[in-house]
Amino acid sequence: MQIIRAFKRQKLLAMGLGLFLLGTSLVVLSRTSNRPVKAELNQFTGLNQIEKALKQQTSVPPALPRKIPDVQRSSVSILLSEEKEYKVSLDVHPDCQGATVCSFGRLEGKVLTGQTVQEEYGNPKDRSWQPLAQSPLPEKTVTLANGNQGLFIPWVCGAHCSTSKIVWDQDRYRYAIGLRGGMIPDDQELDFLVAMANSAIENK
Repeated sequence: MQIIRAFKRQKLLAMGLGLFLLGTSLVVLSRTSNRPVKAELNQFTGLNQIEKALKQQTSVPPALPRKIPDVQRSSVSILLSEEKEYKVSLDVHPDCQGATVCSFGRLEGKVLTGQTVQEEYGNPKDRSWQPLAQSPLPEKTVTLANGNQGLFIPWVCGAHCSTSKIVWDQDRYRYAIGLRGGMIPDDQELDFLVAMANSAIENK
């Protein structure tokens, strides 16, 4: 049993390294090539089963995109499913289950609590805090499908790296779709996340 567990850990670490190298190469290529890398959104039917499960386990109507980044062997897992909140991880392998080394995105929904988006998801505003690395993109408000307004929050790296995400409030709920920094070239990241959020809103 210990041998099997050790093998699985090694496999996940190898997949995580591959994901990191993929993201890094995309960013480097997009900044050094005259022709930017074109990332792709692909149809992913794996979210259909997750949606059915969430509808049975939480009161929050799930907002799940029908397309996700083109990553081989994409998988999805429910990390949290409670009456007023859910969290779903986009992974590179079924054994990942949201582990940092092999997860490339998050999908979240919850009942509004009274906190602002900034209070709940915003990056630190303390000028004395200097991130180890951060997205070159600014935080900004974006217009989403059906007249919804969202906030784009770029990734930063401190003790760990956050995702770049779009967060929006709809009816009595707050939703967030995030992608790991480096997964998408900087010049495409915002459009990519907006497309995913619009897909989730339109299929809600």
